[in-house]
Amino acid sequence: MRTLLFVCAGLLLASPAHALVCGLDLNGSGSIDQGETATCIGDAGTLCPLDAVACQPAVSVPTCPTGGSYASADDQCEAASWTCSLDGSWYGRQVSCSSACSQMTPCAAGICPYGSSYPCDTNNNCTRTGSCTQTCPAGYTLSGGTCAAPVTCAKGTYSSTAKACIDNTSWVCPHGTAYPCFSNAGSHECSTAPCIDPSTAQTTTVSTAMLQNNGATDASGNCLGTIYIFSGRKMTCNKSGVQSGWKNCCQAGSTTMSDDVGNAESLFNGVSAISDIYHLGQIAYYGTEILNGTAVNVTNMSTSVQGALEAVAQGGSLMDGFTVYAEATFLNPTTLAFMAAAYMIQEYLLSGSCSQEDLETAIMDAAGRCHSLGTYCTDKWPFVGCVQRAEDFCCFNSKLARIIQEQGRPQLKSFNPNPWGVATDDGPANADCRGFTSTEFQMLDFSKMDLSEYLRDIKTQVQSTIQQSVSGKINSYYNSIQQQP
Repeated sequence: MRTLLFVCAGLLLASPAHALVCGLDLNGSGSIDQGETATCIGDAGTLCPLDAVACQPAVSVPTCPTGGSYASADDQCEAASWTCSLDGSWYGRQVSCSSACSQMTPCAAGICPYGSSYPCDTNNNCTRTGSCTQTCPAGYTLSGGTCAAPVTCAKGTYSSTAKACIDNTSWVCPHGTAYPCFSNAGSHECSTAPCIDPSTAQTTTVSTAMLQNNGATDASGNCLGTIYIFSGRKMTCNKSGVQSGWKNCCQAGSTTMSDDVGNAESLFNGVSAISDIYHLGQIAYYGTEILNGTAVNVTNMSTSVQGALEAVAQGGSLMDGFTVYAEATFLNPTTLAFMAAAYMIQEYLLSGSCSQEDLETAIMDAAGRCHSLGTYCTDKWPFVGCVQRAEDFCCFNSKLARIIQEQGRPQLKSFNPNPWGVATDDGPANADCRGFTSTEFQMLDFSKMDLSEYLRDIKTQVQSTIQQSVSGKINSYYNSIQQQP
């Protein structure tokens, strides 16, 4: 009998620490895209592999004893070998020493300060000349007429090939001295990208609480507050990034929702239907995992989904799981629309890291019910930048509501100068997705609105599209499941 694994919270807390990760804008797009993040490597897990290069041994200039300098052509230190007896000055050649080894000074009252043996010339100056002898400064030895000494290295060993001191115990990064070198399987490498703990990422919290209930009502259900026409709410989905497994969760494929004018409740009824679709997708995906012998953690799943997966784990099939869920939720899961959506979730969303909120937003947008407010950064890695972006929408109970909102808001002063609000990199859009008050609605000029988009695409087109584009995939999918042992 197959078993279903329930993982308790205590075990989850004992999981190992996050591996360090890194990111680098390799294509110069200004943000971190797919293929531009990696798990750090190296003996200590602190080397980013994205632009890692081999480090080089530290190189320094050879040093010489005082009085000489490094002669690279001879791989030795060389010093001047001729000294003047008058002041001890050193000269490289004898002729240089001889021409410079003399001193001149003015005479005083016809007497030379050097002594009476030095006559005063017609300019009243006297000169004395010293002798030049060949000798070497301390640390140098006279060899072949040259004062020579071996080179020394403050660190490392002198290389006649490199004409420098090479230190094989100290490493330098070709990217620059600001980047440290790390040991990696016996070699030394460096990268310009730092390794960081992803748990330290800066996260932007998105609120989708706007208009999620109808407010206070009297005993008969009548609204006690302001009545809004064509109301919506702010919804969000993740674009391609690290949190979404590099899947664009805002792409839901073919919509499974038909469109009508609806009422204020139908938006939330629609979201409830999407929740059922998401749950069916969970059963399809995780049920397949169980049938393949993989343990599944169900602690964060709804009770109805857990019961369905238990039925699969106890020797049933995926259809048995769907049936258990249908009985618990009074749902008919055999309709083509629900099966198509479940397949889409199993194939696309659940295989990445897209959430139920992502799915709800994506399907609502695919149905033409949402107005985009723009994208913004939700997760930033220190020293790396944005690694996850999201898109905000105002979503409404029908495509018609969205069209009237888009074309009606610019007509009303109460929605201007900015009818929607705009998402920026500093955070989500501060949007007002409310509907029109009765007074505002009466002020709208419908003669200036283009409703052709709505008239072309109501009611039946979505269902026919699903049947044509997805039914083949569904049949193929379930045929493959039935063939599993």
